[in-house]
Amino acid sequence: MSVRDRVNQLEDVIRSANPTEVVRALRRVYPDVDWPGPNRSPRIHIDVKKLEKLASLYVTIGEAASVLGVSRSTLTRRLREPAYREAWERGRTSVKIALRRKQIEVALGGDNTMLIWLGKQILGQHEPVEEPPACRDWDQPTIDLDEFERMMDETEAELHAEFDGGDALREPAASSVPEKASA
Repeated sequence: MSVRDRVNQLEDVIRSANPTEVVRALRRVYPDVDWPGPNRSPRIHIDVKKLEKLASLYVTIGEAASVLGVSRSTLTRRLREPAYREAWERGRTSVKIALRRKQIEVALGGDNTMLIWLGKQILGQHEPVEEPPACRDWDQPTIDLDEFERMMDETEAELHAEFDGGDALREPAASSVPEKASA
C-alpha cells in the first residue's frame, strides 16, 4: 500500500468519527507506534538509560519528568512498571554507594565527627545513657534534717550580712505597716 493510499484511508476513517476505527487506521499507517487503546494517546517513549542517569544525580521525579519531556504523572505511572522502577532504583543506589564510599574515605582520613557518625549508622554504636542513681529508700531523706536546718541558718546569715547588715531582709516594724481605712 502506497503512502497516498494510507493517507486517503486515514482521511476516510477520520471523517467517520468512530474512535475505534481511527485507532485501527492509525495502527495500520504507523505500525511502529504503540497505540494502547481507542481513546488514548500513543505511549510516550522514555529512555531507560537516561532515566537511570537522572536518578543517579538524585533529581526529584518532577525534575526528571521535565528533562525527559513528560508529565510528572506519566513518569510516576511508568515507575510502577518493573523496567522503569529498576532503572530508577539502580540510579539511586549508585549514588548512595558513591556517597557512602566518600564518607568512609573522609572518616578514615581523620575526621572524628564522621567516624562517630558512621560508627552510629553502620556499626550501631551509641552514646552511653547515664542512669539516675537508684535511691535506697524514697521514704528516707538523703540529708539529715538537723544538717539541713543548720545549712539554711548559715545561708540566711550570709544573706543578712551581704545586704546592709540585714536591713533589707528584716520585716518592717508594726508601726510602719499602713493601717486599713475603716469603713
